Amino acid sequence: MQYTEEVTVPIGKTYINTVLSNPYYVSGILGHITLLKVYDKVKNDYFPPSDVKEADNKFLSALVLQDEKGKVIVYQGEFIGPNVLPNYIEYYLKTNDEKIEIKLNFQLQERTNGTKINIGCEFIQRKGFFDFFSKNYGKFDEHLVKGHIIPFLNSSLTKFTVMRKIYDETLELNEALIKLRELPKTSGVIMIKSDSLDFTGYFNDNGMIGSELKYNDKLYNNAEALAELFKVRNEKVKMVIYEVPIHDIRLTFS
Repeated sequence: MQYTEEVTVPIGKTYINTVLSNPYYVSGILGHITLLKVYDKVKNDYFPPSDVKEADNKFLSALVLQDEKGKVIVYQGEFIGPNVLPNYIEYYLKTNDEKIEIKLNFQLQERTNGTKINIGCEFIQRKGFFDFFSKNYGKFDEHLVKGHIIPFLNSSLTKFTVMRKIYDETLELNEALIKLRELPKTSGVIMIKSDSLDFTGYFNDNGMIGSELKYNDKLYNNAEALAELFKVRNEKVKMVIYEVPIHDIRLTFS
């Protein structure tokens, strides 16, 4: 039975899909799996990536575990993936002695505030193998999800994104609204904040593509958010604009 967790991150689905469908990123995130060689469809064997003519999504891999005394144990196996379906990515590992299997999947769902990710992981041990390991770490599938995947998604993933601040000023709200009509021809994020309101807008070369406004304990989205923002009484606000090269990025204002 697989262990499942759900997390929402303030980043667009397309970008997350790019990261989680890269087997080298995923094996690094997991921390316990190393990809040694790639399977070559032409040569019908595993080779270093530089020597592969036609790569398959199968890898000669090493699964690295540590027992309760701190001894590191390595098992050779095969890592397969990604298998990519709409909004769904899965991976599979099996050791050569067939005593351990790991099944991992991600389900992605676009949200206004980013992307919701459902994570499923199943760690299968045969013949009571490595029972002592669970005494230290609980179920290993839970350890992979809570100890490795979720911390990466909640913090490290945002570091993959290159942002450039192009505007940062404190000004009157009516001046900030004028700025909204003069967006640069690029993609990015606009943030307008005061004691009473919190506005985040997303734009590309064609103009605004989405927005969110928190005002008077209410939440407004997209066209309604812009309409309500223009109704707000004039006050001092802080306005920050970031240029973001990935068009569907989602950020929170702080």
